[in-house]
Amino acid sequence: MSDVYYALITVGILVSVSKIIGVAFERMGINHIVGEILGGMIMGPYAAGFLINTLLYRFIGFNLININDYVLAISDIALIFLIFSSGVGEGFAPLRRSGGKGLVVAVGGAAVPFIAAYYYYFMEIHDVKAAMLLGATFMATSTAVVVKLLDNVENRNVRELIYNAVVLDDVVGIVSLAVVLTLATASHVSIGLAIETAVALVAVWTAMLVASLIIIPRAMNAIKRPELIESSSLAAAFAMSGISVMVGLSPVVGAYLAGISVGESLIKERARSFSQTLESSLGPLFFATLGAEIPLQEFLNPSIDLGVLIVTSIAVATKALGAMTFSLPFTRKPRDSALIGAMMIPRGEVGLVIAATGYSMGIITPQLYSETVLMIMATTLLGPLLIPNKARTSNSH
Repeated sequence: MSDVYYALITVGILVSVSKIIGVAFERMGINHIVGEILGGMIMGPYAAGFLINTLLYRFIGFNLININDYVLAISDIALIFLIFSSGVGEGFAPLRRSGGKGLVVAVGGAAVPFIAAYYYYFMEIHDVKAAMLLGATFMATSTAVVVKLLDNVENRNVRELIYNAVVLDDVVGIVSLAVVLTLATASHVSIGLAIETAVALVAVWTAMLVASLIIIPRAMNAIKRPELIESSSLAAAFAMSGISVMVGLSPVVGAYLAGISVGESLIKERARSFSQTLESSLGPLFFATLGAEIPLQEFLNPSIDLGVLIVTSIAVATKALGAMTFSLPFTRKPRDSALIGAMMIPRGEVGLVIAATGYSMGIITPQLYSETVLMIMATTLLGPLLIPNKARTSNSH
């Protein structure tokens, strides 16, 4: 049997178990994302999945739980649905109203952890290139986690500020990755080269934003047959995600741009309903896969445990502090800024990409890579635990 069909069996098991645990956690007042990640950890190949595979292999001849490339690909598609659905629901209006404020929070909330992590690693390993790459893994918040947590924020202004901060934070993370990789592979560190790389990627993102807002709504409005709405929405999401990767950005960026562009069209209500159905069906897979990929055996290494504890503490404290500090001038309420700081704690997709890139290039050692991956997973779990279902903010709307 083809690996594709093995992947579909794994997907079915992960989605079912993670959804059940997520619903159970939500009934206990804990965010469902925590349950979905834990469901993946439980059923993953490092826990119950290993036992299931060992017991059943002699009878069925294959591993029932297998996180192969096909599972990861379907998980990436689930992530695209998740971000696209969020973009369709919000449209361009929040970015128009508070995009500048979101950019300030994104940059400030990324700069503080980067600086702290850079100096920590430089003092530990005395390697500028490794310290830069590891510092960059602390910057970007998990877009997927935060957009799911936004349902718990009742104040519209705070919700929009968080939403814009996290989607722009993704752009900041990708730009930072490009700059750090440019410096890491250059014969000598050049500030001019770093600025040139950053400006080029920001220009590309701006051009994609403008082009998508001009082209996609008009194309959607030209659709006369209702049955074409769903397929056209999917085409926009996949096409923009693919283009984003081609120009050096994250597929999340393209999915977001496609979503807000479709959200500006006349067919947004039907597109939103369709995308939410897909997202609610496949969304748990992304978080379950994150959990399933956590190498639980690494926790048996005391040196790694200590390292994870230290870097997770730095990641949580500096991200919360940075986002709180830079959002306070806009919210003018410490309680709202504290909520924003907590919401920005989870790391995710971009951080994993940066860590994997540094590891594959031989710049990051296996132990530091393991510590970084576990830190990202720990913050992904911790963030939702800090946000109560329906977090009340000042002057809720």
